Amino acid sequence: MNPTDRRKARRQTFAFIVFTMLIGFIAALLLGACGSNQDKYLAAQAQANAEARAADARIAEANSRAAQAQAAAQAAQSEAERARWAAERDRWQAELADAQAQREKALAWAQVEVAKQEKYNIAAANQPILTNQLLMGLAGVMAFLLIAVIIQLANNRATSQDQWRRQQETRHAQLLETLILASATGTVRPDLAASAARGYLGQGQQPGGYLPAEPQHPNGGPPMGYLPPGPQGPGHRRGGRPPGPRPAPWNDSQEPRIIGGGNTF
Repeated sequence: MNPTDRRKARRQTFAFIVFTMLIGFIAALLLGACGSNQDKYLAAQAQANAEARAADARIAEANSRAAQAQAAAQAAQSEAERARWAAERDRWQAELADAQAQREKALAWAQVEVAKQEKYNIAAANQPILTNQLLMGLAGVMAFLLIAVIIQLANNRATSQDQWRRQQETRHAQLLETLILASATGTVRPDLAASAARGYLGQGQQPGGYLPAEPQHPNGGPPMGYLPPGPQGPGHRRGGRPPGPRPAPWNDSQEPRIIGGGNTF
């Protein structure tokens, strides 16, 4: 895999991880919302009940004060005293009406919160099913994304391998062309060129362009044949004329030159 494909694969993997974490965070918020709503409903019910109890206390006090004012007005000796106690009675009756309205409002609020609590209880009873469905959906999305990333990485790897294979085929073709031209011009003996080509193409050529070792002269002289120029590697040297006196070209010998034919490659 080339560097561009590796960077692309890292970006895709990072995006997959971030997207998975985002989905998990949203799922946690949805699951945690139930508990927060339950606390809110319970707090609202407690507040409504407290207001209703306060209204009951006001109602009891207003009834007591209104009854006392009514009794005082009836027992008053003068007209002015009766009027004063009548006004006091009216004031406490107004207080009683306001307390009753507050109580009704608090009770209505409590009923609303109770209804919400009942709906929450129904939802809480179904929460395991909803949680399982949510987790299954999350697992399905994660599996789909993981499969997509794996397929993309496999495609990138296959594309890189195909490109490398084409490059190797082009390099092999160039080597064969060079060996054929060298054999035709007499720079390399035909049988040595064929042997070098077979060794290069059949001995597991590794990436980097290293050529197989050249056949050595049986008497310890220079190598028998010259391979074309190429990258240097362990145990190999670049092609061309070796140092020392130039040997006689093969085309000056009495041996016949064989170009082409079935025994060349």
